[in-house]
Amino acid sequence: MKNIFALFFFVLFVCVAVCTNNIDAQAQTILFSETFNEANNATTGTSAEGISWTATCPACASGDYYYVVNGAMEGQDTNGAAEWLTGNITVPMGTQFITLTTTYNSIGYVGGGNLESQDECGSCPCDPAVVTTNGSCNNCWDYVAYSVNSGGSPVGSDILLGCAGTPDDGSLCQPLDVSSLTAGGPATITMEVEMAMWATGEKLSFDNVIITAYTAAQATAAGVSTTSCPAPPICDLTLGTASITCNASTSGTTDAVTINVPYTGVDPDAVLSILVNGSAASNTGSNPAVAANGTITFVATEGATYSVGFTDATCNLQTISGTVSTTQCLAGCSVSVASVTPTCNGTNYNLAVTFTHSSPISTAAANITIKDGATTLASQSNVATTGSSQTVNFTNVAVGNATPGITVTVADVNSGAGGGSTTLAAGDIAIVQYNSTAPDNFAFVALAPLPAGTIIRFTDNGWNVNAFRTGEGIITWTAPAGGVACGTIVTITPGTTADNAA
Repeated sequence: MKNIFALFFFVLFVCVAVCTNNIDAQAQTILFSETFNEANNATTGTSAEGISWTATCPACASGDYYYVVNGAMEGQDTNGAAEWLTGNITVPMGTQFITLTTTYNSIGYVGGGNLESQDECGSCPCDPAVVTTNGSCNNCWDYVAYSVNSGGSPVGSDILLGCAGTPDDGSLCQPLDVSSLTAGGPATITMEVEMAMWATGEKLSFDNVIITAYTAAQATAAGVSTTSCPAPPICDLTLGTASITCNASTSGTTDAVTINVPYTGVDPDAVLSILVNGSAASNTGSNPAVAANGTITFVATEGATYSVGFTDATCNLQTISGTVSTTQCLAGCSVSVASVTPTCNGTNYNLAVTFTHSSPISTAAANITIKDGATTLASQSNVATTGSSQTVNFTNVAVGNATPGITVTVADVNSGAGGGSTTLAAGDIAIVQYNSTAPDNFAFVALAPLPAGTIIRFTDNGWNVNAFRTGEGIITWTAPAGGVACGTIVTITPGTTADNAA
C-alpha cells in the first residue's frame, strides 16, 4: 500500500512539474508582439511581453539610420546590412507551430535612383550572406530579410522584398514547425530582421511583428500547417487618446487625477489591463468587452506612470501609456491687486501694494514686481499669503514725476499668473470738467493708456508738505476690463454705480 501511495504522489509531482511548462491548451499564445511605439530615433525597445530588442547599423554614416520612425522600424542608406534582433523568446513545450507576421514597405523599386532589386544588380544572387562580398550586390542590392534561430541553428528564414518578383510592399505570415524543438521541454528562439540600402533617400521599413505559438490541436483548429498561415485574429477595438482631469488642484505634486481613455468598437474577447505605477488599477468606466464606443476611466496621481492595454491574444497590440506631469494640477491663480498707494518720502516714493486671494496659494505664495516699462524698479519673491488680503510695503522706489507710470504685478508662484495695476505719474490724466451743483460730477481725460485694474483716487483733502490732510471725501475709480485708451474722457458722478467713458 505504501508503494502504491508513493507511486501516486510521484506521478502527481511529475505531472505538476511538467504540465506547468506546457502551452495553454485552450488558446494559441502570442510569444512576442512589437508595434514600435517607442520614441522616434529609438534603437532599443521592449515588446508587449517584456522582451527586449536592439537595432544596429555598423556602416551607417552621418545622416544614415536604422531606428524607430513614427511607429515603425525604418532604415535609410545603411551602406550594408543593418540588424534588428530580439532577445530570447521562450517557446513552450508542446508547441507544434509558430507563426511570424509582420508588414513591410519601401518607397518603390521602379525608376532610376530608387531602390534596386536583386535582378537590377548584375549577377547578384538573392542571398543576404554575400551582400558585401559579392561585387554585383555590394553597393547596389536593397532588401529586407528575416531569420529565426534557436541555439545558433536556423529555424526559418526568407527574403521579404528585394528579390526579383517580390512586391515593394506587403505582409508576412510564415508558419514554422518547431515540434522537434519543444518535444522535451521549452525552447528558446531569437528573431532577426536585416535590411540594406546604399543611397541617400532610399528607405525600407517594417512594423507589427507578432510571433504566435500553436499546439497541434490549436493549429488544426486555426488552420495552421506548413503551407497555411492564417492571419492573427483581428481586434475590433481601437484605443483613443487619454485625457486627464484634476480631482484637486494644490501646490503639491501628488494631486489625484482621473484619466479617461475613449475607445471605438467592442470585442467580446478583450481582457482589459490598467497599470498605474506598475500596479493594477480599477476601471470605473465602460467595459470594452461589453459596451461599444465607450470610455475607460481610472484614477492616478500627479507623477504617476500609466498604461492601458489588453492581455488577450486578440487585442494585446492595442495599448497606450504615459506619465502624468507633476505640475498637471497647479493651483489656479487666485491673486489680484486691490490697490497701490504711493506716498512721497521727499525724494522717491514708498508704495503700499495690497493684494487679495481666496485662500493661501502655497507656502511661498506670490512674486511681486514693480516695473517702469521693461525696467524692474523693485520686487519681492515668495511672499507667503496670510488671510484673504494683505499689504506689502516697498520703500524708496525711484518712480519720479517724469516716468510714464509703473506697473505692479502680483503673480502666483506656481502658475506665474496674477493681477496687475498701474500707478500713474503726474500728467497722465487731466481734469477737463466739473459741476458743483446737482448733479455733482467731474470728468478727466486719459493722457496715457490705463490698463484694466488701474486705480485712481480723487479727493478734496488738501496736500500738507508730504501727505494729504484728512476729513474730506475720497472717490476711488478702477479702470474696467479691457482698460481705457489714451484720449478717452471719463465722467464720474458721485453716488452712482457706473461711470461714463466716451
